[in-house]
Amino acid sequence: MKKALHYSASALAMFGFASCSNDLNEPNAVPDGTEVAVSFDLNLPSDLGTRAVETGTGTSCNQLYYAVFESETQKLVKSEQITAFNGGLTDKVTFSLISGRKYDFLFFASNTAADNVYSINADGKGVSVNYGNIKANVETNDAFFNQELGLKITSGMTQSVKLYRPFAQLNIGTTAADLANSAAAGFTLDKTSVTVPVYSGFSLTDGSLIGNAEEKTFASNVITGIPGDFPVSGYDYIGLNYLLVNDRELVMVQFSALTAAGDTQEFSYGNVPVQRNYRTNIYGNLLTTTFDYNIEIVPDFEQPDLNYQQVVSTAEEFVSAITSPNVAKVIVPADLDLTAVAPADLTFSTPKEIQVADGATVTLPAKGALIAEQGLTLTGKGTLTNEAVADTEADATAGSTFRQLIRVMSGELVIDGMTLINDMDYHMHGNGSAGYPYNSAAISYYNDTDVTIKNATIKSGEFTLCGMGRDVASGNIVLDNSYFESTSSSQNGTNNWSYAIRMYGSKGAVTDCTVVGVQGGLSVDSNMECTITGGTYTTHNSPGKTDAFYPLYITNGAIVTVEGGEFAGAVERSPLAQGKSAIVSGDNDVNLPSGGAIIKGGKFSGLPYNHVTNTLIVAPEGYEIVANTGADKDTYPWIAQKK
Repeated sequence: MKKALHYSASALAMFGFASCSNDLNEPNAVPDGTEVAVSFDLNLPSDLGTRAVETGTGTSCNQLYYAVFESETQKLVKSEQITAFNGGLTDKVTFSLISGRKYDFLFFASNTAADNVYSINADGKGVSVNYGNIKANVETNDAFFNQELGLKITSGMTQSVKLYRPFAQLNIGTTAADLANSAAAGFTLDKTSVTVPVYSGFSLTDGSLIGNAEEKTFASNVITGIPGDFPVSGYDYIGLNYLLVNDRELVMVQFSALTAAGDTQEFSYGNVPVQRNYRTNIYGNLLTTTFDYNIEIVPDFEQPDLNYQQVVSTAEEFVSAITSPNVAKVIVPADLDLTAVAPADLTFSTPKEIQVADGATVTLPAKGALIAEQGLTLTGKGTLTNEAVADTEADATAGSTFRQLIRVMSGELVIDGMTLINDMDYHMHGNGSAGYPYNSAAISYYNDTDVTIKNATIKSGEFTLCGMGRDVASGNIVLDNSYFESTSSSQNGTNNWSYAIRMYGSKGAVTDCTVVGVQGGLSVDSNMECTITGGTYTTHNSPGKTDAFYPLYITNGAIVTVEGGEFAGAVERSPLAQGKSAIVSGDNDVNLPSGGAIIKGGKFSGLPYNHVTNTLIVAPEGYEIVANTGADKDTYPWIAQKK
């Protein structure tokens, strides 16, 4: 199949793609049917700053394929592969054609050394790539193309055509010190290779890609043959490859480094931006450091740079990075104080990845949150928190008050490895009627947002994770190997309490998590189907109070399958529990339907029950809930198991 590319009008003009006739009505036009000479001045890019050669010394292209077709009939008039360019940037070809007719002209410039890599398709209109013959770090794999479509011949004429690279250029670089340190540690780099999804060919007629992207490996090859200087000062080439990709994509790059003896190191770089006719540079101390690397995408000619990845050290740089549509990843290497940033400046409309280094803390203003309109990925082993500031009397009276760290309106939220601390001494919610319909929550997510949280620690004075859009939310919520803790209690005020987690969505999975609450642990709501596998779910009383409720609460049509885990409450809220209430179903907010539980495994401080119908929740066929006779029977007197 062909995968069409979509270009803006300016991009189409740049590439010379034509979809209508190009009539040339010159004063000295000759009668139709006259044979005339038509010449093309072919120009390779004069700005070679994106090429892996020293700027201005020439190009590796030494041959030209051209084909001429009648526009209306698509009859092939002539095609040929000729010697061209001779190390320069320009050449000329001349055709004898018939005036009054329209022709399509296709051009492909390459190096003879790549003849076993690139081949012209049988119809003369496309180029195929033989990945079985591709090696990494080969400058002669570079090539250029363009076309002139629907050109009406009116007289002898000369056209100028600039050729463009159909590939993305991927450059990988490191420092001399990194190479030396790696060698001192016993790993002397000799060869490299990359594996990346690429296409099998492209059309010379319109640039569309042929086939589907498939993962291909550019075979390992020595790095000593890469000419010229790395595009970023202070770095040396350890990889250069030309990738046939879509107009703009994010891809996974797998980079292999090898010694002469065959010892190998493998590196993976996720969501690397690649774009046709652009270069992407990955550089840093790549061999000895896994965290500290940079990725940037740079245009071939005069367009402004697209800085995919930006390292920030000030509040101003952070705001600029998250609000720029050209920055996809923001790296925070050290503590960052954002408390003086206006909350409105923390909203961003394009998906972002924010990576916070181990030990670094990002501090938000008290009433500021990272508001992601289309998605957020938060990674690293750092901390995201907020400034602890008391509400003003006016704020408290108006209800214009809340504390949040992250609000995701749609798209995908991914948190991996981070610690989030949302003022654990703050328990107020915003007053919706005053224009503040916000719960205090470390994380709030809305509507169709998918959520994945793993290897994380999240603490909050109210919700750690709060779904919004009851009966509307449709996302998939996955919580894995993470710790959630809330200090919320109804003792803080009848309108200002919460569960540690409130899950809205269509499906959920909670695996090996620890959920600690006072008012409640995990609440599953909104007709969600959720599975709990392993983990610990507890509630406890505040000092001197009896305010603990349910470790797991199920309401509003939700169905939770418990396959394992330990559930311990602190208070017997119903004699049905025959112990301290642990798993409970009910109406939560008044007049909501109850939820249901399918109990297949786990240990419980009390029997599961529905507090509205005052009935026990029994195990499904093939399973049973029985008295625990193990060493932990005092904490978990009941256990679910297969019969």
